[in-house]
Amino acid sequence: MSAKDRIGWKKAVALKSARQLIVKLKIIGKVVSPYDDDKHRCLKAKVLGIYYLNGTRSPARTCVSACYYTSDEIPKRERLHYTVGKVVTADGLNLNRSRRCGQGINFFWDRKRAERYT
Repeated sequence: MSAKDRIGWKKAVALKSARQLIVKLKIIGKVVSPYDDDKHRCLKAKVLGIYYLNGTRSPARTCVSACYYTSDEIPKRERLHYTVGKVVTADGLNLNRSRRCGQGINFFWDRKRAERYT
């Protein structure tokens, strides 16, 4: 996969309605891939678009992650905001490949897989 192809997908939620959305990301930099899963994480990504689960573009310009982890791997209430056209940066990146979820921007390479994520 070349650098220009590094498109990831993330499930997120709308700010006001908590409606589930899908965020299209251009992945920047290092990617951590767990040994036994297709969920990945990175430190930085540019938000290319926000979509409804049915594939149509959402008018929302910003949404938030469903969950965000601290450096202690504890889910925290403060979530990352994803704004179209902006680069989002996590507080850190867990490099431990044996952890399925961890600190960083968690995403999937496949959009359909992101849509199915619970």
